[in-house]
Amino acid sequence: MRLHLKILKLKSYDLRLVILYVSACGSLNTFIHYAFLGSVARYQTFFIMEMFRFSVFFLICFYYTQKASGLLENKRAILEGLKTFFGISLSCLFVLSVYIFLVISDYINSTDTGFTSDLPNSLTYIMQIYTWAPILMCTIFFVILTTI
Repeated sequence: MRLHLKILKLKSYDLRLVILYVSACGSLNTFIHYAFLGSVARYQTFFIMEMFRFSVFFLICFYYTQKASGLLENKRAILEGLKTFFGISLSCLFVLSVYIFLVISDYINSTDTGFTSDLPNSLTYIMQIYTWAPILMCTIFFVILTTI
């Protein structure tokens, strides 16, 4: 690995390598999530997979924006705005995930093997929103970029 990095002259903090590292961690998390966790723990840690997915998707978009923004006059402001957008989006996902974790905890049975009753429809809708939120945020990201 070190030889390849020297040949390509990449630093360990290069954005392409960061994308690779985050993708590898997300893949490992997905494997652990589905291979070893029980049904309750899967629901409780669902947000980690979504955060990895959003981060990888955003970092890829950010990388190409960084490469293509050389023609823009206010390149620095645009990239800083995108970093801010990423931080706000990730914070929103985190707050939503804490809410999901707390609500699901109320429905876990005493043996931690399942739920005491069916999950409420509101929680099901929130989990669907959580699944689609990264796609929506990246779409907004794309629209912002194309209008600048």
